[in-house]
Amino acid sequence: MKYTMKNLFFVCLFFAVIICCVGCNQRADDTETEEPIGYIVRYAFSSVEDFKTYCETASKDLSKYKAPPMDNTFPLYKMREGCFVDLLDLFPQLNTNEITVDHVEMASSNYYSYSGYTNKEKTPFSISIYYEEDGEKLKFEEAVKEAKNGEFDTVISSDYHTSASKPTKKTGLCLYIFELEGCVVKYIFFNEKIQGMLVQRGNFKIGISPAYSDNVEFFSDEALTPLSCLFGSGEERKAALKHFADFVDSKMAND
Repeated sequence: MKYTMKNLFFVCLFFAVIICCVGCNQRADDTETEEPIGYIVRYAFSSVEDFKTYCETASKDLSKYKAPPMDNTFPLYKMREGCFVDLLDLFPQLNTNEITVDHVEMASSNYYSYSGYTNKEKTPFSISIYYEEDGEKLKFEEAVKEAKNGEFDTVISSDYHTSASKPTKKTGLCLYIFELEGCVVKYIFFNEKIQGMLVQRGNFKIGISPAYSDNVEFFSDEALTPLSCLFGSGEERKAALKHFADFVDSKMAND
């Protein structure tokens, strides 16, 4: 996968927006040390299995891992209990024989992202997960107000697919925010191009990104249909959102 400087800019932009949207505030509980607010140091594992081991044990014993974390550096904090989510729990229709997740990056004790590519077409994708203990169902009106007080140039309170307003260069960093299947859904555009989306319910906010702005293959690669359907307007989107809502409700009830 080759990324130009322009593409990398959009990757950084998208994740910066994600962090601003989720309010990545730090707390001292359940941690060894926390990174100062506004100074985000990223740590990474090359396998989901290793990341899960760290989430569940916080062990820094290298013998417990298939591969050491990037630069042999473990996070300075424990990951929050309950924050680990297997991608198949969120997207059960993903075929693990068709995709490879080779990078799991942590930005805080409750915020991390999975990055990978499809095995056939080598199409990149990214999924970010933010977990907040004791999260409550955010009222839609509060979510809109939060968005308007954020970093967006334009906030439109409607589904992109049904809205009469479409993003232009003048709208800058633009957010469409709406409710569907009990979830708060947000589409993020910049200069008329979609950068990614957020789905929020209860303790979890999930971000889905094509990884860079010009990755149009993300929307046509059949291996990524369980993800790309969330950017569409059909019944597949409703089914995926309902599954996410049911998953979050079940997880919160059992935690």
